[in-house]
Amino acid sequence: MNLFKLTYPLTLISSLRFFGLFVVIPIISIHALSLGATPLMVGLAVGGYALTQIIFQTPFGILGDKLDKRLIIAIGLVIFIIGSLVCAFADDIYLLVLGRLLQGCGAISSVITALLADLTPEEHRTKAMAMMGGGISFAFLFAMIFGPLIASYFGIKSLFFLAAFVCIIGFIILILKVPKGEKIHYSYHYTSTHSSYLKDPNLWMMHLSSFLQKALVNLGFIIIPIVLFKDFDFKADELWKFYAPAGILGIFAMAPASIIAEKYGRFKGTMIAGIIAFGICFALFCIADYFQILWIFILGILVFFIALDIHEPIMQSLASRYPKAYQRSSALGLFTTFGFLGSFLGAVLGGVLYSYMGLFALSLLIGGICILWILCLLFLLQNPIRQKTLFIPTNQCNLTHLSSIQGITDYYYTQETLVIKFNPQITDETSIKEQLK
Repeated sequence: MNLFKLTYPLTLISSLRFFGLFVVIPIISIHALSLGATPLMVGLAVGGYALTQIIFQTPFGILGDKLDKRLIIAIGLVIFIIGSLVCAFADDIYLLVLGRLLQGCGAISSVITALLADLTPEEHRTKAMAMMGGGISFAFLFAMIFGPLIASYFGIKSLFFLAAFVCIIGFIILILKVPKGEKIHYSYHYTSTHSSYLKDPNLWMMHLSSFLQKALVNLGFIIIPIVLFKDFDFKADELWKFYAPAGILGIFAMAPASIIAEKYGRFKGTMIAGIIAFGICFALFCIADYFQILWIFILGILVFFIALDIHEPIMQSLASRYPKAYQRSSALGLFTTFGFLGSFLGAVLGGVLYSYMGLFALSLLIGGICILWILCLLFLLQNPIRQKTLFIPTNQCNLTHLSSIQGITDYYYTQETLVIKFNPQITDETSIKEQLK
């Protein structure tokens, strides 16, 4: 089986869509101000897509289960293309906000992920999801780097045309390269003693973290260009000079964060390191605003990108490690919803709070939130157990002894395979196989 051949088309589609969605984020607040927007409308222009993502994520997911997932993905891409073109031709703030809302209506992230799961065998699914997550992370970084640069030469409206164009490419890839997924039926083993994911404090800490991280990111992309524009007299076509080096620096933070978290199991510490970086970023913004020193504000921008790139590659991976297999899809759906809610409120409230409080007071408020966030994770989040996975054909084992084996954390059946998750500190593959004979 060629895992790359199965994975890369959907990874490209997902990455191109996210690139089109985020490529305008670094400077759209300046564009909104040029159209005479109020602080509230600036926030809607930046984060309006997240509101419609929240509303349409579940309906698209339901349709994906009932109909051909490729058809649902195609519909979502077409909606996104239409929304991008509305933004490109918008000459007033209301039409711009309408276009952003339309972009979010094509809420197909969960459908793409589900189709990828259908197309990849269980034993390769984690690698496939990691490939897709990596593609999205790099799409985000490229959007942050090249968006302001392209806008500086061709104008911000060119970014919306670019967003439509890359999604047309995604549509073509979908038609030519993505096969129809097979219906896969799982038979999960669970008992009433298994707690619901809604009662797991670890997952609620991850939902809170998803909300706060996305809120701070969107708030940052509201205030950074506005401060550079109003306080330091930079023009929109000069913003790439700040975002490009900051985005490149963020790439160098992403790899060590992923290795420390994934390879060495230091998820909790990596999460806290990212929050500390956010706190340092807004402390620098606070100092820069008080003394009106440009280089301190620029240093804050660099730390801001480091903070978001520490979190971006590991957040969903960490959230997926707490729920049982039969609850994972629902748990991650709620996790994603909290993230979009944070994106929306961070953008909307960011513009309003900056307008009424100013950067100094707002930065102090964010610093206090970061401290409380760290305390919550320290006391309420447990670092996940480093589990291993064992795959055994069901016709080669005695399933009656399965539930009594110490060290097994979860197990379920997919087609003719028994999938066992176990704690390697308690048991090992040889011991499990011996007890199942």
